[in-house]
Amino acid sequence: MTAKELIENFSNELFQDMKNVQKLLSIQKHLMELFNYIVNIEQTFDWNIFKRSSYIEHIKSKMENVNYSQISKQQFNFYLNRFTQNEINFPRFIPQSLGMNHLYKWVKCQINIF
Repeated sequence: MTAKELIENFSNELFQDMKNVQKLLSIQKHLMELFNYIVNIEQTFDWNIFKRSSYIEHIKSKMENVNYSQISKQQFNFYLNRFTQNEINFPRFIPQSLGMNHLYKWVKCQINIF
């Protein structure tokens, strides 16, 4: 699937599934930090704030309008290295959340684009 198709298929159900995760596993946290950096160019990420203040329309809009010129290669690699920390390759999936698995596919597209 392309990044555009993944955005179009990012449903309320997937978003709610993702937001229902109470405490992030390490791999989920690192995925969300990388996602947050790509869409917000912010280096701080708090799961509880994200869950309270995020709306699907806003997230999809951010996903559609990534500003690649503002992304620092060094910072991008920092988050990417944290995400793939003990892996030779990328993880096959993100456990316990279909919504995060969907975001993971989108992030992989962004890695290829960037």
